Amino acid sequence: MVCFALFGASLLVVGSTAATMSAPLGVSHQACTADVKSLCAGITGQEKIRQCFLSHMDNLSAACADDVSNRLSVVKECATDVTGFCGSVKSGDGAIAKCLKGHLQDLSRPCRAQLAQMAAPSK
Repeated sequence: MVCFALFGASLLVVGSTAATMSAPLGVSHQACTADVKSLCAGITGQEKIRQCFLSHMDNLSAACADDVSNRLSVVKECATDVTGFCGSVKSGDGAIAKCLKGHLQDLSRPCRAQLAQMAAPSK
């Protein structure tokens, strides 16, 4: 359940135009903004946009696909940490990311490494 919540939260969207992307792990979703706008144009509502985005996973730009892949790696590497340190935190508005930041020194080495890799500037 936590993995699905993190996956869903890490992927998507707030707002009717998809111009504003949520950033639950503290990282911008700029890589996927154009994809959401082109693949899901005219769709409104967070859940409908999320469903649209997920239905177009095979059509994502390279940058967006890479961003999604990185986020899935975070979900995989940090699932135990999220459960252990942030299990009682209600997801949304970056709450899980804030919780993880508050426990940064306590996180597992693989989780910290994946978060650091995501935070590193793109080459």
